[in-house]
Amino acid sequence: MIRGALGDATHDERIKGATDAIKAAGFKVSAVQPADSDRNKAMSVMENLLQTHPNVKAVFCSNDEMALGAVRALKAANKKDVTVVGFDGSPDALTSILAGELTASVAQSAYNIGKLGVEAGVKLAKGETIEARIDTGTNLINKDNAQKAKDDLAKMLAR
Repeated sequence: MIRGALGDATHDERIKGATDAIKAAGFKVSAVQPADSDRNKAMSVMENLLQTHPNVKAVFCSNDEMALGAVRALKAANKKDVTVVGFDGSPDALTSILAGELTASVAQSAYNIGKLGVEAGVKLAKGETIEARIDTGTNLINKDNAQKAKDDLAKMLAR
């Protein structure tokens, strides 16, 4: 796993959730290294991880920038069969998925984040209580739905 800065709550939670799910599925997490959400740092981290773990089967990165750096390092090392999953559904990640490089990206629903955030704000303004955690949903984007995700993102940005 390649993660954002240590102590960053977003990356802490993403890594904890991924670690819990991976272990529950019976797989081993070999290493967790920070790359500070930087593509170039993630490339260097992946290069270093390949020295210690040359038979790596999969890499989870807590954002797409780092996943794209990992993909670059794996490509340079001619490691073609490594699953790489990022997080955010960024435009660059979608392009990489469509090119057959990045395997997948976990995308949050920007619409739901906005809608549910405003609804929660209105409730608070009225003195009502809200849940401590509001699930806005996620979608796994892979080669089967990356073009649709890219088209949807383009429509949203065009507004």
